[in-house]
Amino acid sequence: YEEDSSEGNYRSSLSDATHSKELNPNHLKAFLRGALCCMELERFGEAVQWCDEGLKVEGENTKLKDLRSKATKGKKQQERDERKLLVIRKQEKQKETQLLKVIQSRGVHLAESSTEGNEVDEQGFPTLQLAMTGPHPSGARVHLDNEGTLVWPVLFLYPEYGLTDFVSAFHENHRFLDHVQQMFDSENRPPWDKDGKYTLNAIELYFEDRTTGEYVPVNLESTLATILSTPRCVVQFGTPAFVVLSNQTTFHDAFLNHQT
Repeated sequence: YEEDSSEGNYRSSLSDATHSKELNPNHLKAFLRGALCCMELERFGEAVQWCDEGLKVEGENTKLKDLRSKATKGKKQQERDERKLLVIRKQEKQKETQLLKVIQSRGVHLAESSTEGNEVDEQGFPTLQLAMTGPHPSGARVHLDNEGTLVWPVLFLYPEYGLTDFVSAFHENHRFLDHVQQMFDSENRPPWDKDGKYTLNAIELYFEDRTTGEYVPVNLESTLATILSTPRCVVQFGTPAFVVLSNQTTFHDAFLNHQT
């Protein structure tokens, strides 16, 4: 038995012990084995039950008494850990709920979750319709900074080249121009812009109206908060996304006319 180190082996041994106990209710080794398996599987409450049943067969069995003492301690520690985890999860839910209230107070429109039956999680906590984690591998999430400002992960799409830029922390009170100036510095032209057509003067930003499919222009002087509060702008997956085009390319008109 001691060589069975995998969880599957312990489960199999526990099943054997259960079967042995059913065949012979006085089989002491079955109770010992059942208790040991439950200990290894961290099923401490069940281990206590196995010990109690075995002690009815042999009340002074030292191995069972020792196992029961260890199982009782393990059960208490497990219950403490579960209570701590529950407190942490409650705190996290409270923070997320507060965050959602702030987002809604800014007039931001969030796409509703398409996952059905997710109104309440396994602990009975309400789940948010906002998918807090965006699609980017960095896992950047919208959050509040110490000054109560919303900070968003923002995705910039370059459909002409099939590329993207990701800004992990775009403060809501920052202008688009603030970021675009850094992204299209005249001295550091993007390597994919071989023709030099994506310049600060030629850049145009758009967001897609998910209802009509129309691309709505974004004033670069606008702040992120201003655009996100626009009724036609809907944030999906917790990550605002904007299309970047150059008005110096033939792709510009073709894309906006849905000809690409």
